[in-house]
Amino acid sequence: MMPTPTDLRRILVVGTSGSGKSTLAATVAHELGSRHIELDALHHGPHWSVRPTFQDDVEHAISDERWTCCGNYAQVQPQILARATLVVWLDYPRAVSTWRVVSRTVRRRVTRQELWNGNRESLRNAFFAPDGVVRWSWTSSPHNRERYGRLFAEPRPFVTLRLTHPRDTDRWLRTLQGAHRPG
Repeated sequence: MMPTPTDLRRILVVGTSGSGKSTLAATVAHELGSRHIELDALHHGPHWSVRPTFQDDVEHAISDERWTCCGNYAQVQPQILARATLVVWLDYPRAVSTWRVVSRTVRRRVTRQELWNGNRESLRNAFFAPDGVVRWSWTSSPHNRERYGRLFAEPRPFVTLRLTHPRDTDRWLRTLQGAHRPG
């Protein structure tokens, strides 16, 4: 079922690391004129520490009437889902997400891109640390497919949209072009 304009008020984008959650959420937020909430930015403090205000910051951010949020953090997902009107699941093949996360990590390292609160990715950590983003993307992919498959199988008060390939996402984004922004 395609989302209606009413479903586009509070959107959560989920998927495996590297699937393009943040990029899609930022694009959708821009197109709809809504706030973009990036859970990684609320979660990661300096030196990759967990910000102690994470849950409160999320609660404050989702209190707005219109937003597009991205992330998979289990500790805040119930409160986000309680307000969401649409959940977009990027359920891409494992190879797509892995290629994307590797490419993104290398690009971020080469450009020395600052992420959240002064953090930068390290190739060593990204590729070789037990919780590095590349390994995390590869190993969490089957878990995410199972987790979100169960979630979407249950009746929920929000609309769900499962996109299984980047071309499906591009097609859906084209339907949003010219969507009415709040007045």
